[in-house]
Amino acid sequence: MPIYWTIQTEQKWTLALQKGVLIGERGAVWPEFLAPYNWMKEQIYRRLSLPMTEEQQPVWLWTERPDLRRSGHLERGTRGVLLKVELEANKILFSDFQAWHIVLMNDFLQESVDAREHVTTWTECEKRRSWERIFDFDWLRNHPDWGEPTVQGVTPYIATADVMHVQPFTAK
Repeated sequence: MPIYWTIQTEQKWTLALQKGVLIGERGAVWPEFLAPYNWMKEQIYRRLSLPMTEEQQPVWLWTERPDLRRSGHLERGTRGVLLKVELEANKILFSDFQAWHIVLMNDFLQESVDAREHVTTWTECEKRRSWERIFDFDWLRNHPDWGEPTVQGVTPYIATADVMHVQPFTAK
């Protein structure tokens, strides 16, 4: 089975051990990002047929081990854990990390930078349809403004039994 990585707070990991499962929680999402996260939840259900509760949020995964010597994983000084997990790929929805930020900013994922000069407004439906390009690695790879994708994944939950290794750290 493939290996993935997720970074969680020590507190969240302790709670997961008590419950036997790690889930994303609504309270951990900044309010301005709830709509994009809910869109991602819809995509998880639509593309993988994996339902999520209203309060539940996706658990984010990386295909490559994050470098804990770098900052930005958690708020500075926060006690965290890097979890090495083994999951079936059909339980993960993969997207591009950089393109995901277009969704977070509630913007339109352009055909090209030049397209912005021609169209300044889009319907909500057109904008949301453009967001689906974050899952199309071939489109991103061949796009003149994107290039090689940085793959990230989301899953509804991780059973603690699927965690192969836990590495504690303090965020920088």
